[in-house]
Amino acid sequence: KVLVGDWTVAGSVRLNERLLADREVELVIGFGVFTSQDLARRATLPKPVIAPIVVDPRGQNIPIQAGTSGVHNLSYLVFPGTYARDFKLLQEIVPFKKLAFLTSKRYHEGVPSTRPSDAEMSKVAGAEFVTIRFDDIAADAFAALPKDADAVYLDVMPLPLREFDKLVQGFIDRRLPSFSMMGETEVKRGMMAAANPDIFQRLIRRIALNIHRIVSGEDAGSLPVAFPPGKRLY
Repeated sequence: KVLVGDWTVAGSVRLNERLLADREVELVIGFGVFTSQDLARRATLPKPVIAPIVVDPRGQNIPIQAGTSGVHNLSYLVFPGTYARDFKLLQEIVPFKKLAFLTSKRYHEGVPSTRPSDAEMSKVAGAEFVTIRFDDIAADAFAALPKDADAVYLDVMPLPLREFDKLVQGFIDRRLPSFSMMGETEVKRGMMAAANPDIFQRLIRRIALNIHRIVSGEDAGSLPVAFPPGKRLY
């Protein structure tokens, strides 16, 4: 059964409740930030679940014990954070003085803050750092983009393809060096650079391996939560 949420925390909770109560469903995969967070925070789970997109277990109040969830029926994966590495690579390719970090407004409203302040991130980036939060419209990002920004970093964004293409073309028209957190696929669509082999393809393979281990008899709560990033410059 494939059910699609509505990009809200409340909608994700309702979706999970429905699947956890459905006797025809033997295992639940919460393939999203909100669904993963809700599943991973539940005190008890009546069936195995996989929450593959956890950003920061401690920041999101999600249990972690010795590299596993330690909770019966709960398997989750910590989405790889490669920001510091990526900023350094971008700085080596095109030295910048002010980096604009484009990220999802909806995500930040639905998930507790798991990222340092702009001032703290400036130290990591080695340059002035400003966060721009927007949702589905590329024009909203450009309206908030500082005129003196000389590079942009695109976080994982749930953008329609037409809006993604407008965003990329806008970077090109403004001659703004751009770096993608997502990886190779977004470089093929026009982003200047990335350093992650396609994350979601690797994530899906890992989910499949975890499903195999669970149906073979292992408790989901005993599976490792680490999901190390790949590295290849595109």
